[in-house]
Amino acid sequence: MFSVMRQAPKLITPASSTPRVIKKVSDIDDQEGLRHHVQFLFFYKNNPSPAMKGKDPVQVIREPLSRALVFYCPLAGRLKEAMNRKFVVDWTGEGVLFIEADANVKLEHFGDEIQVPCPYLNQLLYKVLGSEGIVDCPLLSIQVTRLVCGGFNLGLRFNHAMCDGFGLQKFAKAVEEMTRDDNENVRICRYCPRQAFQQAYTSRISWKHHCSPGCLFKGGRFVQESIRIGGRSSADYMVIKERPKCSTEGNFFISDLTPLGFEEVDLGWGQPIYAGPTEATSFISYCVKYIKRD
Repeated sequence: MFSVMRQAPKLITPASSTPRVIKKVSDIDDQEGLRHHVQFLFFYKNNPSPAMKGKDPVQVIREPLSRALVFYCPLAGRLKEAMNRKFVVDWTGEGVLFIEADANVKLEHFGDEIQVPCPYLNQLLYKVLGSEGIVDCPLLSIQVTRLVCGGFNLGLRFNHAMCDGFGLQKFAKAVEEMTRDDNENVRICRYCPRQAFQQAYTSRISWKHHCSPGCLFKGGRFVQESIRIGGRSSADYMVIKERPKCSTEGNFFISDLTPLGFEEVDLGWGQPIYAGPTEATSFISYCVKYIKRD
């Protein structure tokens, strides 16, 4: 076992002013089954680029994080419940939770235990009291933990009703771009038109919905149209059936994260040796990429 010394948690706000608006969360993302947090861990070796030699990963990540939040400002807001428990996101600009930490351990100590499930989650991604709620709590929590070998760990906890794996990866890549001070050419992924997944006011459900609705982001016109139709139908189902939980009896879900490219998030120390979720849930498992050890 090892010990971790943490600094007091802070809120990182957008680096410049952002709009103050309230937006409805789509009826797809508003479902009961997404009202929880998901944890990710990224492990980096002591392999800084020439530009990062001698620099502190905490500082390198914290400042670009603030700049990236200007483009992803809803993440700096708070979820609230409106009429009938409908989620809305208030773009308050309050910020995301950030923890600076040091661990008296080398990266080599973790061995194969950096793979799922990670037994050190509580040390590498501390749960700050009062931050675990879904409503009126930070939508993203981050802990950067320096290791004695010069490597570091990046832990992320995000509100699944506000963000999915695809969105998290795009946000992480935006932070990566910002670490290079490339503000002019940063490739910001604008929001998926989630308003397309609002209820279409269909008066009845014409086919049975077995699983939790999902959304693909690649594919030809046929695939995209199928998703649009299926997404609208699922949105109708969610509203008319008053936000039911997805059925778990007889179902087993596998979420394939391998196409998303988490292993490509280079913050200046090369690509991570592991990047992905920390654990499976009672009925969802993940496909992730990993580095094979000799």
